[in-house]
Amino acid sequence: MLIKSVELKNIKSYSHETIEFLPGINGICGQNGHGKTTILEAIGYVLFDYPPYKKIDDFRRHGEKSGYAAVTVEGKDEIEYTIHRKLGGSDYLIRTPVSEIRGKKDVTDWIASNLLYNIRSPEDIPSIFENAVGVPQGTFTTAFLLNPEPRKKIFDNILRVEEYKTAYTNLRDVTAAIEKTIDSLERDLIPLRTRTERYPELKNEKESLQIEINALKAEGYKYKHHLFNQEKRRIVREKGPTGYPFLTDSQ
Repeated sequence: MLIKSVELKNIKSYSHETIEFLPGINGICGQNGHGKTTILEAIGYVLFDYPPYKKIDDFRRHGEKSGYAAVTVEGKDEIEYTIHRKLGGSDYLIRTPVSEIRGKKDVTDWIASNLLYNIRSPEDIPSIFENAVGVPQGTFTTAFLLNPEPRKKIFDNILRVEEYKTAYTNLRDVTAAIEKTIDSLERDLIPLRTRTERYPELKNEKESLQIEINALKAEGYKYKHHLFNQEKRRIVREKGPTGYPFLTDSQ
């Protein structure tokens, strides 16, 4: 998931503003009280169903009766979606290129399945923001200081430990089948190793014989050439260089 922009309407110090983000790391700079944290709180409220205040009206700009936050994201399918949420109302929706998804349950189910990589349950979304994404100032180490059981619950959820356990369990049968196949192949290799033990010796013997064969071929060629030259000289002596017999005066 890539956050493309955050639109704020009557949210805290913002009358109406759209903050756009670029791919990669983005820095938000500004003086204290100028709305840096508000941007993160809006992301938590819209994408993670994490209300920044016990009374959501405290998130609304002073003196205004209504307000909303909208976050545009690019999903893993490289399509842009806009999640829109009105303060204190039931207006919670997702705008897709072809339709709209409305209602808190349907919206959070869709976010969990399509933007947050299939977390175990949509009910876990707020805790992910609280403990990993938008940790409130001064509380970063709080989860580390908890007792083992609640600490384990938080970090197991963030690190998706349950998914790894499930994957490990599902792969045990596959691992056992692979190990069984390897054992079977190892047994099949035993007679093959016995049959190939003399391979280096036979290979050397073959190379030696090939050298002898090549030497005999060379010797045979020389002998054949020698016989050819002898026959040629005999013909020259008997018939002359032209191949015809010598003629005498009487002939």
